[in-house]
Amino acid sequence: MQLTKQCENITNYLVQARENRMELVNLLNEEEQAIESEIRKYEENLREKADRFRKTRNYYNEEQIKNEFEMINQNVIKLEIEEGQQRQNVKELQKEVMSLMPDIPEDILEIV
Repeated sequence: MQLTKQCENITNYLVQARENRMELVNLLNEEEQAIESEIRKYEENLREKADRFRKTRNYYNEEQIKNEFEMINQNVIKLEIEEGQQRQNVKELQKEVMSLMPDIPEDILEIV
C-alpha cells in the first residue's frame, strides 16, 4: 500500500513536472518569438537609417556642400545683376512709349 502510494505520488510529480516543462517550453517559445520580433524591428530600423544615409550622404560632405552653396550664391548674384539690367531696359522702353504717345487727349471732348 505504501508502495502504491509512493508510485501515485511519483506519478503525480511526473505529471506536474511534464506540465511545468510544457509551460516552460511555451514560455520559451513566446520569448524566442518576442526576441525575433525585436531583432526584425532593429534590422528594419538599421535598413531605414542606411537608406536615409545613402540618400542624404552629400549633406555629410562639408566641402561639397560649401562648393554647392558658393555656386548657388554666384547664380543669385548673376540673377540679381540681370534683374537690374532688365529693370533698366523696362524704364527705357517706358520712356520711349511715353515719347511716342500723341499729344491728343484721350477724351476728344476736352478739345472743344
